[in-house]
Amino acid sequence: MHSKIAITFLGFAIALTGLACQSQSQQKSEQASQSQGNAHGSTVLPKAQSSAEHLLGHAVQIKSPAEIINSNPDIFELFRLPTAPQILILDFSSLSQQADMLNRLAVFLEVAGFSHQQVLKEHAIKAQLIQNGREWKSVYYGHDYSASDLARFFNQLSSQGLKPNASEQFLLQLILREGLIKNDGQQYLAAEPIQSLISISENSELDALPNRDQIRLYGLAHEIRHGLYFTNAAYKQACTDFWNGLAYSQKTAFRESLARLHYDPKLEDLMINETQAFLLSNTNSFDQISLSIQELLQLKKQLLLQLPPQFLPLALEIES
Repeated sequence: MHSKIAITFLGFAIALTGLACQSQSQQKSEQASQSQGNAHGSTVLPKAQSSAEHLLGHAVQIKSPAEIINSNPDIFELFRLPTAPQILILDFSSLSQQADMLNRLAVFLEVAGFSHQQVLKEHAIKAQLIQNGREWKSVYYGHDYSASDLARFFNQLSSQGLKPNASEQFLLQLILREGLIKNDGQQYLAAEPIQSLISISENSELDALPNRDQIRLYGLAHEIRHGLYFTNAAYKQACTDFWNGLAYSQKTAFRESLARLHYDPKLEDLMINETQAFLLSNTNSFDQISLSIQELLQLKKQLLLQLPPQFLPLALEIES
């Protein structure tokens, strides 16, 4: 039996005029702030090193989700959506490359079973993953982070006296260049206008599957919803109101299912964000959830009705 998978992609049109020019001017100011920080006795913040600078020659391409999933990056490609340019999208050529750049960030912010108070060293994370029967490369198949969480990660690295690895150094310079965060000489802060970072990756395990592109599009649509949650206050409020209206048993069902997918169930905002993204993307994605498919579909319909009207005309339905 082949199950039918419905993927609903919700985008929205938002004007971010002059984004490229602003990113370039912010990059110059951040570099100047970094060079002057020590003169005022402030913390010396990590900077991306020249070994990664040639990668920053990658231009950001404006493409639709359907175009993005057909890309074949040598290392990675950078995208923004015409309908939601505030979301910066990284498409990696392999899960390993994605993991090297983003896994420590994920563990610090949200992965279940780890402390979220300190940034752990890579070898410590790998040791714990092996102990739990998991692989470094597949901690997550996609990632999503708010600008404020990105700033918090690099501030925490600095406060612990830890250096970013080579991939994290590149990430730092990239998000400074693209205007997601800024450096005031003492710490990193989320910049205006508010943006977010999401990522997807090529996966060799999918290449032989006839529905490879549909799986990739599902993953991208899921991550885009996280990007909307991070950057659009009305979207986030609708998702929060939906969550707050759930029965205790329904919230418990979602928490337990997401915990099995290695999301920390103690993080309330994470539970809201993941519930909306999974529920709107594919109701079959919840792991061993105690809710029936009929109840999940009804909850999906309820959430769609609570979202701001401007999201609905841009819905894209894909079935296989």
